[in-house]
Amino acid sequence: MTSIREELLKRIGHKSPRSCQDCGATLRYRQNRENLTFFLGCGRWPECHYTEEIPESLKMSLMGQKGLFMEDQE
Repeated sequence: MTSIREELLKRIGHKSPRSCQDCGATLRYRQNRENLTFFLGCGRWPECHYTEEIPESLKMSLMGQKGLFMEDQE
């Protein structure tokens, strides 16, 4: 079974279904270089610095089914 971490790693830099609340651009999947956590960041970066956490509902939809969501413990 694929973990949510593996699914998010595949999507880094790709568009998400969400829009930036500041400028309206598409949010993209990103990974923090320091702590390796995942987040959504504005596709217009560096002009726009909007970011948000990836909602649990979006993480679950990446897995295809709510029952398959499991966060890596590493």
